[in-house]
Amino acid sequence: MQLHRHYSIVIGALFLLPFFAHGFGSYFIAAVAGGLYTPGAPADRMLYTGGILLVLDCIAIAALGILLHPLLRTLSKCIALSYLCARSFEAVVLAISPLSVLSQSMIGRSLTAPSPASHFQALVTTTEAFYYYGYPLAMAALAISSLGLCYLLWRFHLVPVVIPAVGISMYLLLLAGLLFEWFGQDIGSYLVIPSSLFEVALGTWLIIKGFAPASGARAIATPVSGQTPR
Repeated sequence: MQLHRHYSIVIGALFLLPFFAHGFGSYFIAAVAGGLYTPGAPADRMLYTGGILLVLDCIAIAALGILLHPLLRTLSKCIALSYLCARSFEAVVLAISPLSVLSQSMIGRSLTAPSPASHFQALVTTTEAFYYYGYPLAMAALAISSLGLCYLLWRFHLVPVVIPAVGISMYLLLLAGLLFEWFGQDIGSYLVIPSSLFEVALGTWLIIKGFAPASGARAIATPVSGQTPR
């Protein structure tokens, strides 16, 4: 039970960490990008801090998929694998942005004034294009796999049923926003907020209350004898 309680706290913290790391990291980078950025100026510290926070966001997302996998695998192998792959893909795509920003800063400082840096600019353009097209795919994969996660949370009563019920609504809303964005309506980025707030609520619950003792503890330990998860 003690191990199970610690597991719940870690999972809850990993749901919370991306919300704050991504929020503050994006704010710092946007603040620098909004003005004239001069390498070596105090803006450097904000840029590096923002980049590190966004990298931390990606690490937490990947860790969440990895650490939830043993629990989900005892309930549904298919959903467990899809959630792990979706979180890993999301982490890779989101990592492109901070790594690109940090590389721009480091390479920019090493370049002399007369250098055109066309090589570097081409790399940045390619990176930004991949992020632009990859981000909606990452969010779509996350939303679909998270619907499976919410189903398992509801089906096995790992948390109160109202939490996964709200989660399903939020992820369906996110999928709808991504669909509208595909047709040129730029609302997908706003509809990421409700699903993010849901993850904050879920993470807070897991830290305070944890997974339901009976279902959660049994699932974390080992699959029920004679039953094969689908």
